[in-house]
Amino acid sequence: MKLKKTVLLGAGLLSVASLISTPALADDAAMLKLIRILEHNGTINADAALALKDAVTVQETAQAEKTQMAIEAATKDNLKITTNGKLAIESPDGDYKFKFNGRIMADQTFVDSDDTNLSSGSELRRARIGFGGTIFKVWDFQLTSDFGGSSHSVKDAYIRYKGFENNKITVGNHHSPFAMELADSSKYMTFIERSIGSELIQGASGPGDRRNGISSFHNGDNWTAQYGVFGTNISKNTGTDDRLTYSARATFAPIHEKTHALHFGGGYAYQDFDRDGLGVRLRTRPGTHIGPRWLDSSVTADGAEFLTLDAAYVNGPFSVQAEYDRAMIDASTGSDVDVDSYFVQADWFLTGESRNYKASSGHFSSVRPKGEVGKGGIGAWQIGARFASADMNDGTHIGGELDVLTLGLNWYATKNIRFMANYNTVLDVKDGNVPDGDEPSSFVLRSQVYW
Repeated sequence: MKLKKTVLLGAGLLSVASLISTPALADDAAMLKLIRILEHNGTINADAALALKDAVTVQETAQAEKTQMAIEAATKDNLKITTNGKLAIESPDGDYKFKFNGRIMADQTFVDSDDTNLSSGSELRRARIGFGGTIFKVWDFQLTSDFGGSSHSVKDAYIRYKGFENNKITVGNHHSPFAMELADSSKYMTFIERSIGSELIQGASGPGDRRNGISSFHNGDNWTAQYGVFGTNISKNTGTDDRLTYSARATFAPIHEKTHALHFGGGYAYQDFDRDGLGVRLRTRPGTHIGPRWLDSSVTADGAEFLTLDAAYVNGPFSVQAEYDRAMIDASTGSDVDVDSYFVQADWFLTGESRNYKASSGHFSSVRPKGEVGKGGIGAWQIGARFASADMNDGTHIGGELDVLTLGLNWYATKNIRFMANYNTVLDVKDGNVPDGDEPSSFVLRSQVYW
């Protein structure tokens, strides 16, 4: 009975206090402070104080839930705006989502010439602005233009349906499913430029890069399968290139933990030439984007086949990646031509981060530093090395051979801002567009931001 009276007394005091107190005293912290004072002064005992504290907590929780419900009711018809790396706007019912994206990459190249007089220079390597979104939760679309370099080009321009389970169908200008390195976003590459083999066999008239066509993508937790048929890139189609590219790719990751992954992938492509006189152009630069192409050769053909095999392993801050590419060209005259290229690279995060591999897509994604600059951190620091080789000499076809070593240093100031430095040196060149044995080197700096 005494406890009950004490509780009632305390409750009465709390009620009076809540009516006459300032707004600051009416919140949970003020009420708890008052209970402690009452307990300290002997107005209420410990049991009563505990009961009152529980009552205050229950009341505060109920008020918070009521407030949250009121906020949700008041804002249910408002647009949802998020800024997690990029600006996104979503309708209240989630049926419409719109995202703005882009990237800016500015390069400065310094060349130490050998026999060939090469020039240094600066370049706005990429300046992309994109707009995409989702309609009715199952239709995606994307339009991205690039204003970098000296010309404008359309990159992604597609519509994608994702209403099927573990399956997406894409129509428009998008990446042909073939190899890993070329399809990995330039935002996440370890080195400033892709390997000489990616440009040599996959780019230009090869099966890689973006093309206008239709493809289907299937995936599970640790595997992917893609296939499609494509024409030419919508920015490069002159109306005279009557070729179709049939391509397919599969990946499998027996290990796919957050900082530990093992990846295997392979791709195949076949090009069918519907008009005489078409060919496959094979060309590449020695690790930079400024200056002439050291290897540049074309083969007039009736068709061509392409093969790629790739593997990657990530273990904490360390990763290694390798890729082999081959072009098998059915020449219109003379013997067929086979072209080979490969690269091997390794990298290490000095600050403990890890390359972000996504097994459900078969590609690498962004790296978030453990401590971002501007939030008390020093960013993420990464070093890497890559050896790349290409051989375009086969029988009577002399296209040249090239070996290049690249050393890299990356500083990820934040998830979206990165500074890169690459040192490239030509180890060997033969039968190319420069004198045999020419061994220049280059130092390239990049400032990069994306959203």
